[in-house]
Amino acid sequence: MKKATRPRGRPPSLGREAMLDGMKAQFWSGGFSRRSMDELARAAGASKPSLYSAFGDKRAIYLEVLRSFEADLERMLRITLSGRRPLASELETFFAASVEFYTSGENAQLGCPILGTAVAEGVEEPEVREQLAGTIRTIDEAFLKRLRHAVDGGELAPAVPVENLTLSLSSLLHSIALRARAGTEPGALRAMTSGSLDLIFRQAGA
Repeated sequence: MKKATRPRGRPPSLGREAMLDGMKAQFWSGGFSRRSMDELARAAGASKPSLYSAFGDKRAIYLEVLRSFEADLERMLRITLSGRRPLASELETFFAASVEFYTSGENAQLGCPILGTAVAEGVEEPEVREQLAGTIRTIDEAFLKRLRHAVDGGELAPAVPVENLTLSLSSLLHSIALRARAGTEPGALRAMTSGSLDLIFRQAGA
C-alpha cells in the first residue's frame, strides 16, 4: 500500500485573514525591510509557498497589512464620530481610544502601525507612499465629515474654518502616534490630548 503523503502548502483550516492577522505584529514592530519571509511564515502559521500563493511577495503582503490596518482605523473613526453624541464628547472618546490602542498591552511603544512604519518605507517604495497618503486622506475625510455635520447641526458656527480644524485634529492624532512610538507615557499623552483639544476649539471659537 502506498504511504499517504502530507499535503504541502497552507493547511485547509488556516484562512487568508488568519494568516494576515498573524503577520500584522511582525510588520508593526519591525517595518517592512527588517522582516524576512521566514519570519512572516512562522507568524502566519503557514509555509512560505502558502504565503506566496495567497498574497504574492513580501511587498504585497506588507501593503495588504497596511490596508487592513487602515480599514480598522476607518471603522474606529466611523463608530466613534457617528454624530449621535456631542462633537466634543465624540472627539474625546476617539482620542482616548487612540491613546489606549497605541500604548496598551502588546501595542506599547509601537504607535500607529501605518504612520510608525510606512513613513520610513515610503521613501523608496512608491506603493507604500501612496498607501500612506491614502490613510492620511481617510483620517482627514472622517474628521471633516464630522465637523461639517456639527456645523449643519448647529454645534459649530458656520464661520468656523472646518478645513483648518480638520488639519489640527489630524495633526494631533499623528503627534500621539509618534510620541507613543517614542515611549511617551499614556498619562502624558492623555494630558496633551486634552490640552490640545481645548486649544483647538478655543482658537476656532467653538
